[in-house]
Amino acid sequence: MSTDQPTNPSHREPGSGVFAALVFDFDGLLMDTETTMVESWRTEWAFHGLQLDLDDGFWPGHGGDVTEHRYDRLAALVGASFDRVASHARRAAHRERLHQSMDLCPGIRDWLRQAPALGLRSAVGGREQFGV
Repeated sequence: MSTDQPTNPSHREPGSGVFAALVFDFDGLLMDTETTMVESWRTEWAFHGLQLDLDDGFWPGHGGDVTEHRYDRLAALVGASFDRVASHARRAAHRERLHQSMDLCPGIRDWLRQAPALGLRSAVGGREQFGV
């Protein structure tokens, strides 16, 4: 074993290890945003007197964005009175209120706190479109 590097990674000098940084891009795993997404859609459907059936095509079966498909489906059920802009604003505001009451998922805060001691920089990255 080389004596150039300490065997305990927590004793490395910043930048001396294999990894230079941690980038957290968990898309829903830092905080449980999937639950808030579902709740926001349920609430929006209820606003129109409808009940959202999660087993009837709600989940796309792939990782793509199906937001427009969901609005199209809701619009078809509501009819001519459906206001897409107002629906989106209402749903996004409700979801944001839910997010404000949330904390990070268990363990995430500890990882972020431990990163500097391991000589790692950290950041949070993602593709979340605010208000969607």
